[in-house]
Amino acid sequence: MKTPCLLPVLVLSALALVSIPSCVSDAGSSVGNDAPKRLQMCDLLSDHAILQRSAATHVWGNATPFAKVKVRIGGEGWFAKSATAETTAAEDGTWMASVDVRKLGDGPYPMTVTSGSETLTRTDILIGEVFLASGQSNMEKPLGPRTNQHPIPDYIEIAKASALQPNAVRMATIREKQVPSPSDTFTGPWELPGETTTPRYSAVAYFAAEQLHKELGVPIGIIHSSLGGSKVQVWTSREALVAGGEDPNETFRGKTSTYLYNGMIYPLRNASFRGVLWFQGEQNMDDAEKYDKLYALMTDCWRKLFKNSELQFYFVTLNGYKPPDPDPNAVAVQPRIRASQQRTELADPLSHMAVGADTGEALDVHARDKRPIGERLAKLVLKYEFGRDIVADSPIFKSASRSGSEVTVTFDRVGGGLVAHPVKTEYVTQGRRANEKYTRCSPDSQLEDFALRDADGNWHWADDAHIVGKDTVVVSCKAVPNPTAIRYAYRGFPMGNLYNEEGFPAAQFDMELK
Repeated sequence: MKTPCLLPVLVLSALALVSIPSCVSDAGSSVGNDAPKRLQMCDLLSDHAILQRSAATHVWGNATPFAKVKVRIGGEGWFAKSATAETTAAEDGTWMASVDVRKLGDGPYPMTVTSGSETLTRTDILIGEVFLASGQSNMEKPLGPRTNQHPIPDYIEIAKASALQPNAVRMATIREKQVPSPSDTFTGPWELPGETTTPRYSAVAYFAAEQLHKELGVPIGIIHSSLGGSKVQVWTSREALVAGGEDPNETFRGKTSTYLYNGMIYPLRNASFRGVLWFQGEQNMDDAEKYDKLYALMTDCWRKLFKNSELQFYFVTLNGYKPPDPDPNAVAVQPRIRASQQRTELADPLSHMAVGADTGEALDVHARDKRPIGERLAKLVLKYEFGRDIVADSPIFKSASRSGSEVTVTFDRVGGGLVAHPVKTEYVTQGRRANEKYTRCSPDSQLEDFALRDADGNWHWADDAHIVGKDTVVVSCKAVPNPTAIRYAYRGFPMGNLYNEEGFPAAQFDMELK
């Protein structure tokens, strides 16, 4: 059983001197126009930033070598709330201070950084909970319109509502940068929510953040760094791939292994945040069987980069794609990736799985139903990051036994118990196109999408699959008197209807029977 990790926030020494990512000069510096401006801060410390509430929240940048640097978050005076820290720039001019902001309220606050005669000022700074969101196109997909993609149906209403709560959710989107070696520079300032800005926000990350704000009542910040068409290797360091026996020079769809790690993750290494939201896997179809290994290489190198061995990852399994195949013997690649994704969670107690296979559009890999995915991620965060005593996981396979022609399956993580949702009578195709009618494969059964394999290796849809008790399903098929294996939801576009009482869909499985 997984236990919550309550202290995942990055903590480093207040006087740590390291090579600092991307800094930009500031027009607000108080030095004269003719004087060189050495004092700088990065885009993640722009106006409107949300800073992670912690005992050691990082503020960093560049200054004159060996110069003293003072940081203040909040006002000045006897009655003003503020948090301060001091540090000294290194020989190369880089500096980082760790500020204890735990006693500050949500804000907004000003932030001033002073070094010698130079002063930088940032305004509208909030203190809250911050998450890094990454992956490929389904994490990158915005709420609003995008070329060759359909927007979230109610994105206009969402954007209008967000504008009325400027302190609820904010996002900093890191611009695409692919480079062959680790970089210190990036672009990605914070954007306030609004009718023109919120439609650019990552939909999955926004829905997760929106739910977290409702539950926690504090500002939620998202550092969004993702790119479509990217393999997990592209987000992994060269050192990690080499150590894992993988090719660090592989190129796929114009993207080379390590390049996005170098340009869009490594420069963020001093950022303070709670955990990682991850949605990726479509581009690893050709190496599905080893995705769990590749994912582990990526998560391990990120934990080392951010100097946080307890950094937790909250990931999404692939959504449904391609029309549901009525042939139980059809071979689809999506279930292989999902199976590998499930192995990653079982192998890593700091990775938590949100099942996404019951969402999706048959003809569009960039499905629009991102709200349930974001909300499932938020539930996992509430449980494992904040210790909430809630059900947040999907039911997963526990055991299977055969008695004659019947197979009895037990599940773990059933919450209040297994339930059968109504079987969908149609499935979403794409955008505004009409939905397609769905013809059931097990029309007389309580549960859909269970299949049994006969002694000759052929799969058959179950005639009957029904729930018994709180955690058990009994499955049978007249055409299979001696079943040798059992599957559930093992299709590119699953139509299974097995959930727990709390509304989380059961994860797929494919198991041999003894």
